[in-house]
Amino acid sequence: MTSADFPDHKFEYIGPERVAVNFWHVTRNIMAREKVLYEGHAVAAVAAISPLVAAEAVALIEVDYEVLPHVIDVDAAMAEDAPLLFPDMITRGIEPTPTKPSNISKRLEFNIGDLDAGFALADEIVEMEFKTAAVHQAYIEPHACIAKVESDGQGELWCSSQGQFAMRALTAKITGMQVGDLRVYPAEIGGGFRRQDRRLPRAGRPPCCTRKSGLPVKLVMSREETFIGPRARPPARR
Repeated sequence: MTSADFPDHKFEYIGPERVAVNFWHVTRNIMAREKVLYEGHAVAAVAAISPLVAAEAVALIEVDYEVLPHVIDVDAAMAEDAPLLFPDMITRGIEPTPTKPSNISKRLEFNIGDLDAGFALADEIVEMEFKTAAVHQAYIEPHACIAKVESDGQGELWCSSQGQFAMRALTAKITGMQVGDLRVYPAEIGGGFRRQDRRLPRAGRPPCCTRKSGLPVKLVMSREETFIGPRARPPARR
């Protein structure tokens, strides 16, 4: 299966601004469409009767990559002359709305109280900047799930998730299923730290594979795959 097996979605942000979801982006995270966005970004998925057969099938897939200009440093990515991940992304949360695209998705400020008054009363003011690299939580078990979709379109999904109802809604949305046709069974997560939540790239691949094959599909990611595939704690500057 490839990205062509998923329905595309309208470019729009749904929900409160702080947690808004854009399913146009979600579908492109699950499977690359216009271009590969990061190392470990899936371009195809194979379901087979054994890991050996799956590996042989994957080896038959030929992909020609053109390495595009890119940056991996958070400050370099926010620079005005940085190569753009999305050439039409306009920063949200700024008035007036910028006219030039950038890699900055949105600006979100949290304010409480009178900061100037607080500084005026403070005995000492300390101002510092901190920069951190990407960090992975290294939870005990890797991502894994089992999916089954019957001929009538109703399906079941077993996965270790911190939010099975959100996982059901997300999976149904990105695969074009009705929410009432999908039942999600939560399993022990063995440590999550917000990376075993509902926004996982694995959400749509097994249900799509099982619909194409007519058989249950199991996905178990290796430790290396959990490091480079699903999102981890991104680099930051504070």
